[in-house]
Amino acid sequence: MKFTRELKVGFIAIVGIILLVLGVNFLKGNSFFGGDLEYHSYFENSGQLAVSSNVTLNGVIVGKVKKVIYVPNNNPKRRVKITFTINNSDVVLPKGTIIEIGSLDLFSKGILIKLSSKSCCNIALFKTPIIALLFFKLLSLLIFIPFLGLGFSI
Repeated sequence: MKFTRELKVGFIAIVGIILLVLGVNFLKGNSFFGGDLEYHSYFENSGQLAVSSNVTLNGVIVGKVKKVIYVPNNNPKRRVKITFTINNSDVVLPKGTIIEIGSLDLFSKGILIKLSSKSCCNIALFKTPIIALLFFKLLSLLIFIPFLGLGFSI
């Protein structure tokens, strides 16, 4: 009987350790199954960017910073190598994309992605139906009319 109890305790301990490792990696921002697109970018300085900082595209978090490495033998404008991943498979960075280190809010820093004007604007114009734009403009006019003092008296 003692042998089976020892096996049960050992099995529970191994499962607990595995869950702990997976949980820590999840909290770091690592994905379990991989498949993330990995990009490298070089900067003059890191601007106090940390590992696991957010990568944003138009204010939406699309990835995480994986590594921040100082490369002393590079050109002075390319001394810091930052490796980041993008978790969303729909987001692909075309040529001409601008990568910046900046403040996401008052307390945190992150990577800001600005797509090139050739790739983002033309696609957005064709995907938005004209009827939806007209409806949105009419709705916004109806919302702002009462605030102009044309319909309410307090």
